[in-house]
Amino acid sequence: MARAKPPPSGLDRRPNLRWSGEWVRTRRRILARDRWECQIVAAGCEGRASHVDHIIPRKYGGTDEDANLRAACRSCNQRRGDGTNVPAVPPSVW
Repeated sequence: MARAKPPPSGLDRRPNLRWSGEWVRTRRRILARDRWECQIVAAGCEGRASHVDHIIPRKYGGTDEDANLRAACRSCNQRRGDGTNVPAVPPSVW
């Protein structure tokens, strides 16, 4: 019998939440809350959000609470990566 494939690196610290119905509901709620608009808006932003970004990345102690999540377009979310490339908080609130 074949063994189950482990989750991708970085997701194994939190048991299966990324693939659970709970995450699907959270993702939909955050995207709807932010009106499907990217909240990062960095250079090359696509505008329309399809991802959910952790403001404080999980690897730095961030949580999956709504206050730590925001809608992001694919481009901004990928550019942000682990949180070191784009400010976590938009300059307008500094």
